[in-house]
Parts: sequence; C-alpha cells; structure tokens
Amino acid sequence: MTTVYVLTIDHSRGDDVSVHADDEGAIAAAAAFARQCWKEVAGHGSYIGTIPNTPPADDQLAVRLYFDTQDGHESYSITAHEVQGETPPDPPRYGYVNYHTPFQRFDDGVTGQWAFRLADTVTDFAKAWEAAVYDFACHPFPWRDAKAAGHPFNYGDLIGYPDVLARHGLTYVPDPPAAGVVTVDHDDILVDSEDGDRCMYEQDGEYCGAVIDGDGTAERCSQHAR
Repeated sequence: MTTVYVLTIDHSRGDDVSVHADDEGAIAAAAAFARQCWKEVAGHGSYIGTIPNTPPADDQLAVRLYFDTQDGHESYSITAHEVQGETPPDPPRYGYVNYHTPFQRFDDGVTGQWAFRLADTVTDFAKAWEAAVYDFACHPFPWRDAKAAGHPFNYGDLIGYPDVLARHGLTYVPDPPAAGVVTVDHDDILVDSEDGDRCMYEQDGEYCGAVIDGDGTAERCSQHAR
C-alpha cells in the first residue's frame, strides 16, 4: 500500500484536483495557486492586519492568508488515501572514489573520480570498496592480465572487473548523475608492485602470483621453485 495526498481547491471557476506524494507537496501546490491569485486578496483586512501586496514566501502562511480571506468563497482540502500498488523503489545510492595513479608509465599519471552504484546490501561503501580492492589484489587473473599488458599491477584496473565489484555490491558507473561527496580517497598510491615481483608458476591457466622477496631475479616463490 502507498499513501497519496489529494489536494482539492474549490473556486469560482470549478475544482482543481491534484495528487501528491506527501502533505508538503500538496501544501506547496495550494500555495502556488494562492500566489497566482494573490491580487484577489491583496489589501484586504485579515487577522494579521492588511494583506500585503506580495504573498509571503512561507507556503503554510500563504495558504492560510489567501483562503481565510476568501471567507468561504474559495476553499481547499487535503485528504490522504491508501492506494494499491508497489511502493516506489528507493533512489539509487552512489559511492565515490578519488584516485591518483602514480606516474609509472605515460598514461598512468591520472587524477579523477570513480562512481559506483551501491546494492541494497551495502551499508558502508568505504568497507565495501576496501574489500573489493583486497579481493582484486588476491585474485590471480587481474595480475596476470596486467603482466600481459606490460604495465604494473594497478588497483585502477579494478573497474574493468565487474564480477569482482559485484561480489561486494558495487557497480561501476562511468557517467553518474553528478559528482558526489568522496567517500574514499586513494590519492596516495594505487600500485602494488614495489615490493618485489610475483611468482610466475602456472597451472591450469592460473598463476601463483605470490610476491617474491629478494633482488627481483627469481621467477618463482619458494613453494614453486624448480
């Protein structure tokens, strides 16, 4: 069930009927009618004295002054009604990330903002983003793809893996309705390639990907050393 508010204005030219989602919307519509016809009451006497030539900005006051001064010749009513149907869905929620990728190659020095639409299950966007980044960093395929493309393994590539984002209730939106308040700031660093290379051991199409400590000459971790 959904509640709607019906505004009925009875005037000399007939009845105006409109439906509104809430009482405030109905009052605003009644105030708009009053202001449109304000010349009919301007200068008349009322409980506050002489009605001013211009209507007040407050909707409630404008409605009260206009219709009280009409002395029954014009009137309005607002009634609530329960109607069958689905409750309108909540508007989409978005989380925003400020990012800066350190200058590792010619097209990595970029600063900007990402936007993500949040699933109903996401109550804390910052935590969801952190979990998605961790999931992405631990997954072998993004690192492998970065290797194949010849650039550092970069968290900025995460937006190209919608399945990883979806596991944490996030959907990348390339053209959000508007820029929003930044919830997460990754201006410090998004690159995970400074602490050594990764194990290149491959089995059934998957790399180990474990970080190799040392001088960078080894291709496999100790577990998969030849």
